Order: sequence, then structure tokens, then C-alpha cells
Amino acid sequence: MLGLEQLSPEDREVVVRARRLERFLTQPFFTTEQFTGLKGKLVSLKDALDGCERILRDEFKDYPESALYMIGPIAEAKGKAKPVPPAAPSKPGARPAARRSRSQPPTRMNLKVLLPFQVFAEKTGVARIIAETREGSFGLLPTDWTASRRSCPGF
Repeated sequence: MLGLEQLSPEDREVVVRARRLERFLTQPFFTTEQFTGLKGKLVSLKDALDGCERILRDEFKDYPESALYMIGPIAEAKGKAKPVPPAAPSKPGARPAARRSRSQPPTRMNLKVLLPFQVFAEKTGVARIIAETREGSFGLLPTDWTASRRSCPGF
């Protein structure tokens, strides 16, 4: 299996487009409301196909994949997230700018994996957490707590 970096730029665009399409097709079902906490949505076939066509035409290439996840009609993506400006190409040999300032939280965190009746794993001084799932990967950094607050109510 190849990594994304090993693909040609054209093939990377195809993969990114396919991932956006996959996220859009994960619409919230009425039958899963009690498990996901998300209200089910009814999307007409016309709206679903319109959304697929717009994604394949790259109308949402500047939006994060998460904007297309668990939404109804494609218009909801624009209300869920703002477009992300494309990154400026870096010069060969240039060092990336430092991202952490003195006002940011520490770059380490504590991890505790809980099962229904026990602590499964516990580790201190973790720099990042990446969870692999069938739909892709989910990551947390100690400097980005907004995702933690969204995924863990009361955090």
C-alpha cells in the first residue's frame, strides 16, 4: 500500500476528492440518533446527487473534509466550516516556522483509555494521539482543544 506522499499530484487529487465524497455520503440516519446524538436528516436523491457532482467538480476543495461529514444537503457544508486557504509552497531547504508561542499550552498531555468497567491504558507525557478507524484517522494535539471539546461534551 502506498502513502499519499508517494502518489503523483493528480492521483493525490483523486484520493482527496474520493475522501470528500465518502465523508459527504455519511449522512446522519434517524435510526442512529440515540447512538450518535445527531438528529437524522432526510436527503432527497436529487440533493444527494447534486452534492456528489459539486464535490467531484471540486467546488468544496478548499473546505476541510470534516465540513462534509454527517451533514444533510451539501449546502450545510458551507455553514459548518469556512474554506481553508491553500498553503503557500515552501522553498527547498526552508525550515518550517515555529508554531508554538509562549502563550500556548504545553506540548504534552496525559492519555487515559477507558473501557466500560476499567482503565485500559494510561500514559503521561504524550505529544499526540492518533486513532485509526475504518473511515480514516482522528488525531488530537495538546495545542488544539477545540476538537476535544466537540467530541467530549463537558470537557
